[in-house]
Amino acid sequence: MKERPIHFPIPFSAAMIPGVLDGTKTQTRRVVRFPKWGNRQTTEADWDVTDTGNGELHLTVRDGIVLDTPCGRSSKAMRDQILRCPYGGPGDRLWVRECWRLSGGPQSSRVIYRADGETAKSFCGVAGNGSHKELEPVFGWEAIKRYGTHCRIHMPRWASRITLELTDVRIVQEISEADANPWVRALTFRRVEP
Repeated sequence: MKERPIHFPIPFSAAMIPGVLDGTKTQTRRVVRFPKWGNRQTTEADWDVTDTGNGELHLTVRDGIVLDTPCGRSSKAMRDQILRCPYGGPGDRLWVRECWRLSGGPQSSRVIYRADGETAKSFCGVAGNGSHKELEPVFGWEAIKRYGTHCRIHMPRWASRITLELTDVRIVQEISEADANPWVRALTFRRVEP
């Protein structure tokens, strides 16, 4: 385990939250995204892919593939790529982003979570970290009240109620006819206190 874990945000849907809260959900899978070169999104077909066994993929441009880049064609940097997990590795922590809203007024507010209607955090009108004041430059108090529930990608760290510790990160291939990219990361975790 790492001495000081790194914290990464991870979005979860409302349907996934109850399983995380009651401990029955201990793994999530996320599609591996291949790198972009210039304006072109590469796909698995552009690379020879090797699983390193530690949650990373080693990518080598396939013979005959020429990718245009802003600095020219087929730059040396494109010859060798390591795709690291954007969520860290074992021992790192994930703070869960979920749909949420604020209730109350500018001097006293509570965070309410859409997944279960639970009120897990309350804040008084104190400026700085841990208050709704962090949202005012982005939304403004009236906008916060007007728009109600906020998308999970807009959840700040202080409003998150769930912290997970990664226990394993693996690359797996799940191949079906519908899969354009069968490479996924299996992230195994346990819930910890923030």
